[in-house]
Amino acid sequence: MSIPHGQTPDDQVLVRYLLGALRDDEAEQLDELSVADDQLASRLDAVENDLVDGFVRHELSGETLDRFRSHYLSSPARREKVRFAETLAAYQHGAEPAPAASRRGAMSWPRPALAAAAILVLATAGYLLVEGARLRSQVAASQSARASLEERERQLQRQLDEQRSAQEETRKELAQLRAALAQAEPRPASNQPGGTSAAPRDLRVAAFILVPPTRGVAALPLISLRPGIDYVVLQLPLESNEFPAYRTLLRDPSMNRIIWRSGPLNAHSSGGAPTVSVGLPAGVLKVGRYSLELAGVGANSGETAVASYPFRVVAE
Repeated sequence: MSIPHGQTPDDQVLVRYLLGALRDDEAEQLDELSVADDQLASRLDAVENDLVDGFVRHELSGETLDRFRSHYLSSPARREKVRFAETLAAYQHGAEPAPAASRRGAMSWPRPALAAAAILVLATAGYLLVEGARLRSQVAASQSARASLEERERQLQRQLDEQRSAQEETRKELAQLRAALAQAEPRPASNQPGGTSAAPRDLRVAAFILVPPTRGVAALPLISLRPGIDYVVLQLPLESNEFPAYRTLLRDPSMNRIIWRSGPLNAHSSGGAPTVSVGLPAGVLKVGRYSLELAGVGANSGETAVASYPFRVVAE
């Protein structure tokens, strides 16, 4: 009788399947089910283990025992399962397993051979445990390294977005600064008759974004100044805006002295990130290395160091 569709076979059917007592069509049907159904495959393994243990403990009899000897033991792989079960049973009860010759005419294993087999099984199991732990450790380390790289990628992307936003803000402030400097620039008296004044020339302003040094970054930001630049506007991104005002000091590291200082400055928002903008005369900058040091000015006029922005000036 074929197995009804959707109905799980009971243990007796599985035992008959293992002993070759089912019809060919029923056996083929169970073959397919054991491959497609993981739960059935797990039950089949459990029933097979119970069947082998029953044979080792001499609990099988009649047709079941005859079919176990004639059909089940005809497979080398299944005979290995029986030998392994006999070895475990012998060491659990302190007795030597029954001779295999009584089943298939094979020679019985001497006690030293059984001991060697048990040692081999234990050594293999130990190796698999150690190897599994090593592989799990490697997977965990790989996942941790990947998470670190992904976090670093997100940080760099945020910095790039902030720089792009700061550049747009710089262009707007640059236009405002040019207009303010043009109005504030003193106009020299004319030497021409009639006392007319000469028209002022347009101010040339260069703008740059500086960032504090980060770990692993060795190259200094470069400020390229071409001849004729009057003012340099520097954008200084902040991690947070904690002071009502700020002040900057320009330090020459080669001489370790302050060569220029700004007045009070206010932070403004640039794409969600606070930024301090400072404009300084281009004439104070020569080719070489500098450090622009930013300090926060508190309510009591005290100054607190906030960040240092090193850079290098090169001629264009």
